Amino acid sequence: MYSTHTIYLTQSNDRKYVENKILYSIFNKCPKRSRYYWFIHVKVTDEPHTMDYRVYTIEPNKIFSIEFNLGFRVSQKINVFLRDVIQDLILTGELKFNPKDYMINTGTDKNVGDFKFVILEETLSNESNLSRWDNFAMSLKVFIKKITVSPQKWFGIDTSIVEVEKVPITIGIRQKVKLTRIV
Repeated sequence: MYSTHTIYLTQSNDRKYVENKILYSIFNKCPKRSRYYWFIHVKVTDEPHTMDYRVYTIEPNKIFSIEFNLGFRVSQKINVFLRDVIQDLILTGELKFNPKDYMINTGTDKNVGDFKFVILEETLSNESNLSRWDNFAMSLKVFIKKITVSPQKWFGIDTSIVEVEKVPITIGIRQKVKLTRIV
């Protein structure tokens, strides 16, 4: 098993839509088997101290989508907030979680299993068919994403529970190349 909880940060505003890059990560790139899957979307509000959330159940006791509404002055500690949300879901019965017998901190109410945040980093695929200008523009976009603040720091995620994965972006139709086999 990959982890008890596998978490993806999503940019999609539609809770029913899971981005292709996330599906690629779960099923194609080292398939990830977990007990629970979480898709988290963070909205920063104009109110400075907003701290609320909505939970959408995609598949009962298995796949959830969470939308956090956080004020612009709120320190974003997503892994801490997620533990609180999971604890609330356990108390309401929406999530059935049985702690393992060998967990160290069984007396605390925050022990809800292990987490693995998967951060997806887009990279331009060599299979893309772009003009020089479009290739330059896309490469610049990818470069700017690399030099800005990392999602781990921005969302206050403990770096020991983060895995960064590269996901290829393929744009345009790849030209078919005819190779000749030499015998």
